[in-house]
Amino acid sequence: MSLRSIPWPRFLIEGLVIVGSILLAFAIDAAWDARQEAELDRAYLETVRSDLRATRVLLDEAITAHDRTVEVGRTLLVTDWGVEPAWDTLQALLGASIPSYIINAPLGGIEAASTSGSIGRLGDATLREQLTRWPGYIDDLLEEELNGSRVANEEWIPWLATHVPMEGVHSVYDGMVSGGAGNITVEQLDLPRQDPPADLGALLRSMEFRNRILEIIYNARASVGEARYFRAILDEILSDLDAALEP
Repeated sequence: MSLRSIPWPRFLIEGLVIVGSILLAFAIDAAWDARQEAELDRAYLETVRSDLRATRVLLDEAITAHDRTVEVGRTLLVTDWGVEPAWDTLQALLGASIPSYIINAPLGGIEAASTSGSIGRLGDATLREQLTRWPGYIDDLLEEELNGSRVANEEWIPWLATHVPMEGVHSVYDGMVSGGAGNITVEQLDLPRQDPPADLGALLRSMEFRNRILEIIYNARASVGEARYFRAILDEILSDLDAALEP
């Protein structure tokens, strides 16, 4: 067969069709993979949003709890207890002054989305950065709360147990934080249970008592400030994430 008798146009067309089919198959496969990846990313990010919404509720609870500690501390400072303080009222306030809230924010969604690369594929650079930083923000808040818990466990509770009858304080404290993250129960501290001091009014008016209450207030206010700051950041993250997940 001579070269002139070879149907070059047909071969060329067939070759182009074959190459085009291969390229089309690759394109379809790539588009399918991209769609699968986008669906998977969306599922990961939906989980992240669900976790963050749950954390938003926890931050509200943290602010309420720490604000309550501040309020109780101020009440203990400004109340004129007199010579014979109302013991039932005092017991309730002392029990409520013990910091009890430790945040336990869910971070599994962000960790999974980060590992899968879903966060890294977000188009919003600011949102990517904030989601990447979020676990660190929670660690900062947790550290602040654990510091307040440490002061309570190592300083405030032992001081109360040494100076005032602890029956009411024990029951309130145990009921509020037994088993909580970073906390230990009064029983684990192995503290004595005292009878009322002879001059409880003088004790409540002492500078030592006031200074310890001020420390409780200071730590609670620090936790409130941290929680409010991170709640504002979280609101921005949720807003941006909602926009990114819009159909």
